[in-house]
Amino acid sequence: MEKKIEYLEFSKTEQENSVEELFCSELERTGKINPLDEGMMKLLVTLVRNKSAINEIYEDARKMSFLIPILEDRLKTMNRELDKAAAIFIGLACQTPGDSVMYSYYIAYQMKKRNIGNKLTLEEICMSIFPNGLFDKGSMDEVWDKQKVNRDGAGSDNLLDYRKASESLIYEVNA
Repeated sequence: MEKKIEYLEFSKTEQENSVEELFCSELERTGKINPLDEGMMKLLVTLVRNKSAINEIYEDARKMSFLIPILEDRLKTMNRELDKAAAIFIGLACQTPGDSVMYSYYIAYQMKKRNIGNKLTLEEICMSIFPNGLFDKGSMDEVWDKQKVNRDGAGSDNLLDYRKASESLIYEVNA
């Protein structure tokens, strides 16, 4: 059975808080969290116990996964960043480019909400933003479909790809 997608009106792409209000708050409200699986738990322990090797681990992880640069680049558009350990952890948790984009916006949203500033550490990710695990695949798929935009007969695209719609999440350096 094919799922029915309800598209957002194109005008939502012009509202600077649409990503925050329509995507991030929805994921926060409805997203199911799964505890870390064994592989992610081992990764977390490795990152915490091997701080002196983070640079090397980071370079290797970026070579293994193109999803880490997607995550980092999208966060940069909002003047935000993750430390290398956090980028490895979240980047390797992602399975698709869409996951990287969704996590980047959700992390920026949480950074804004918690007044964290522009750089987030692995410790803050684990203690404040994702203390109980990470989003399950079903929740990610569901909110991905809910952020689709109707392009007036020209198909659909993603609210998350409209910079104007996420301006409320941009960290103002002089704020």
